[in-house]
Amino acid sequence: FLMIRRPPRSTLFPYTTLFRSRSAAISTLQPNLPPSGQSAPSPVITMRLFAQEKFTGTFETLMTTPHKEITSGLQFPEGPIAMPDGSVILVEIARETLTRVTPDGRQHVIARLGGGPNGAAVGPGGKIYVCNNGGRFTKVDMGGMTLPGPTDFDKYKGGSIQRVDAKTGAVTTLYTECDGHPLYAPNDLVFDTQGGFYFTDLGKRYARHRDHGGIYYARPDGSGIACLNYPFLSPNGCGLSPDGKVLYVADTVSARLYAFDIEAPGVLAKAGSS
Repeated sequence: FLMIRRPPRSTLFPYTTLFRSRSAAISTLQPNLPPSGQSAPSPVITMRLFAQEKFTGTFETLMTTPHKEITSGLQFPEGPIAMPDGSVILVEIARETLTRVTPDGRQHVIARLGGGPNGAAVGPGGKIYVCNNGGRFTKVDMGGMTLPGPTDFDKYKGGSIQRVDAKTGAVTTLYTECDGHPLYAPNDLVFDTQGGFYFTDLGKRYARHRDHGGIYYARPDGSGIACLNYPFLSPNGCGLSPDGKVLYVADTVSARLYAFDIEAPGVLAKAGSS
């Protein structure tokens, strides 16, 4: 079902919930809480595919439209960027790399980023900007499909925003915190016409509590970052309207798409301002 909903007037930022769909859910995570004093176990993952039929085939059986496989064997790929030369640059969360895939399917590692590179976009000067979740997810294999698993806190490095020179592979870490608070799991980003970028932080979940996510705006040279909306349940993908006046954010756990009015670069409209 689809539901259009507006929040109560007391909400700090005016936004619109555009879509919500429960029946379209592909998978659900059902974590079991451990007894007191014990560590959290891995989540029990229940797959619901096509009217809850059990998945027993290969992933190719799910493809119903004409397509061409460019390459395979990528390790949890995210954030593809179509480049002018016909190649595609993407991140691999499990491999911890920024990778270029050429039209003939060859893979070239541009840079080894560590942590968990989760989203990528081209910024000023052709540099590649990466949201790194710090290792927020582990890789779970289920029937040939890769799913996000629980956090391995022994390997988690903390979230960051990185800038990569696609020609040399040089990596610069621009942000690891905002106003003294650490970034937990930056997920996706989008640049505006002023050269700045909005990005989401998914947050981090524990057995009995969570580090909340948020929405941020930052300058591409590392000189400034601002928190625009916090707390936020689980902000994931983000994008801008063609005119740059609306920021769209998809929230994973609540199964909602939100729209935020933009007053100026890096400034979301406050409640009652419109």
